[in-house]
Amino acid sequence: MAVIKPPARNTPDALVVLDRLQIRQAFDVGVDLILVGVDELIVLDRGLGRSLDEAVGIVQDVFTGATRIWDDFGALTARSGPDLLLELGITPGSLLTGRVLRQGSDLSPQSMRAVTNIGNDLAEIADVGQLSDEAAGGLARLTNSVGDEGRMRRVLDGTGCALKIGAVSPASDYSLLALFDADPVYAEGCNIVGILQAAYNWDDAAVNGWLKISSVVSERRLGEVLGQVVNNSRSQRFFSILGGDVEWDVQHFEFLVKVFKGNFDDVVFQQIDDLKNIDGIERVVHDLAQGANPTVRGGLFELDLASELGADNIQSLAVKVNSKKGPDILLKDGRVLEAKAYSWSDMPPDFIRKSMIEENIQQIVQRTSQYPGAPIEIVFKGAKPTDPAEILIADEFFDAYQQLFNSGYKHVYVRWQK
Repeated sequence: MAVIKPPARNTPDALVVLDRLQIRQAFDVGVDLILVGVDELIVLDRGLGRSLDEAVGIVQDVFTGATRIWDDFGALTARSGPDLLLELGITPGSLLTGRVLRQGSDLSPQSMRAVTNIGNDLAEIADVGQLSDEAAGGLARLTNSVGDEGRMRRVLDGTGCALKIGAVSPASDYSLLALFDADPVYAEGCNIVGILQAAYNWDDAAVNGWLKISSVVSERRLGEVLGQVVNNSRSQRFFSILGGDVEWDVQHFEFLVKVFKGNFDDVVFQQIDDLKNIDGIERVVHDLAQGANPTVRGGLFELDLASELGADNIQSLAVKVNSKKGPDILLKDGRVLEAKAYSWSDMPPDFIRKSMIEENIQQIVQRTSQYPGAPIEIVFKGAKPTDPAEILIADEFFDAYQQLFNSGYKHVYVRWQK
């Protein structure tokens, strides 16, 4: 007859904790551990007619192989100690917590309770033993960050993946079946594995952004957004932007969501991320979210120009002066920049252009009053046009600025984008 050998791994922490428990308590813990192992055996052995040797092999795998329940138990006991271990019990959820700890995550006792309880709910409708290490680590990372089980449940509920408790509809009670694509009806709205795996791979800046915005936006809305930007690189960049020096309110947070759901190139998100510590980046995002072509084009050019100038050289973007629109870019060396993203091939009729030129001149006069003696640069997007008709239109603007310069505004400069 085959004999099941005890785990031949370094497990002093687990043995020490068991030794410190009273005999009856230690026995209960051991029985629970075996029962969870039997559950794993039932899950792993889907077929009938297995030989005893095969069954023994499966049990040994549960305790010492890929499933590694004993290792999870060891990690759990090393971190929890006897009292918390008895409170958590030996359940699929607590062993999931042990697996997370085995990966090196540093969970507070409160977070250990939260991951255990959520893991137990998961186990009612899915095999948490099949959850990837990254997804398990992502659950722990998010839970540890929000610091509260109720808040974490509301976040997950917002993604469309409610964990039975606090579910918003009968359908969402079962939405976690999509965890393993068991039910295609719910799979589309519940990419919980992708969400958790993405969170596991976030850098520190993204985690900081998650923490900052979680105090501003409701947990449910945060979960909805997390589900919408679930792609790993995109979700990391989204929350990394929020982790910058700028304080994002709910309104500008929603503008950022709209931009990320739009059809912008990844370069745009990289530029926003690079400029996330600059005052006014949230106002540029506001312009990008408007949908009106000239406004969006202007916002994109501000990003291009700011990226060329370098974040270290910029004091503020989309500046506000007495609550009104100020310069597009204010540099630390005192220069004031106005970015003009005109499309010379798509300019309006003469009478509208004249009005545009007059507004531009009034704008520059206002800037010289707001920033006395400061160099004021008007930067036109792209290179100087070569088409004769476009050259004539561009010259209308340049001639107006030249006249302004000749009339005494000697600190006004006009140039094309480098």
